[in-house]
Amino acid sequence: MNEKTEHSAAAPGGKGSIKRKIGRAKGKPPSAAKGLSPKKRKAAAKGEVAREKILKAARTVFSKHPYHAASIRMIAREGGFDHPLIHYYFPTKADLFGEVAREMFEEFKETRDWLAEGLEKVDPLEITGVFIGRALTRAFANLEPLGVLTQNLAQTSNIEEIPGYHYIPEVFGMVRKSFVEKFPAWISEKEADQLIYSFTSLLFMYVGTSCQAQVMRMDFHSFEYREWVEETLVGMFRPHVEKALAMGRGKIQPEI
Repeated sequence: MNEKTEHSAAAPGGKGSIKRKIGRAKGKPPSAAKGLSPKKRKAAAKGEVAREKILKAARTVFSKHPYHAASIRMIAREGGFDHPLIHYYFPTKADLFGEVAREMFEEFKETRDWLAEGLEKVDPLEITGVFIGRALTRAFANLEPLGVLTQNLAQTSNIEEIPGYHYIPEVFGMVRKSFVEKFPAWISEKEADQLIYSFTSLLFMYVGTSCQAQVMRMDFHSFEYREWVEETLVGMFRPHVEKALAMGRGKIQPEI
């Protein structure tokens, strides 16, 4: 697939790329640690390291277990520390999950910009492959966000029960807005909704869980599976994008 050359660059916002600043645990701005005595600055740095460990362990656990099934003790075991440490920085599980969701939302924002970067300069017939290739590069490089979404969307009948749930529609909205803004001449908002929501749903199925790979008896982490996913998605969505493109240029009339 010749589109691969268009998305070979490393994706931004990789695992742990969002730098967490000292003092944020207490709701202070990043500059709050400035002006502290050496002793207090050392204590603040130590606290930030502990907070980092908690969030890292929480991301792993929440990507494997639904919010209501995951526990503070499970996260402590994953991180190799005593569970009371978590309560010092995050009084409740909801507080911890909400912070994980917020961080992942920031990572999605970085990814959104990268997905759309330069697409207006790409041959329209190659856009589908480039966009999907970039999305998969990012998704396979950082599996936890999709894992968290897949685990929780599949286990609840009301997303408002999930702390930080409001980030979910915001993520979809950002991707949709970027798509419409980049290609307003040939894609309607209705078509953008159909393409983006269908694509993300399949992304949850193919990348948010290893179930599909297991059914096909393929190694989820193999290049073979990644290639299969890319070829499948491009094959499914390219005809729809090309049709929208042709309609935008007036080559075919819309069906009535």
